[in-house]
Amino acid sequence: MKESCCYSTLDITVMPTIPQTNVPLGYRSQSIDTTLDADVLMFALLRQLTPENKAQRVIALYRTLR
Repeated sequence: MKESCCYSTLDITVMPTIPQTNVPLGYRSQSIDTTLDADVLMFALLRQLTPENKAQRVIALYRTLR
């Protein structure tokens, strides 16, 4: 009996690239368990969000915390 795989294929055409940024000397990620690359990518992607998307995220967080 062959098991079916539960993972879908990853479409790399929609994967964001890590932006090339100049990180100040001594910069550390905002969290102990986050790599510098992940931190830079996360903040770059957050900067690209529209005000509507940011509001939706805040509302979703608020609903989660209630």
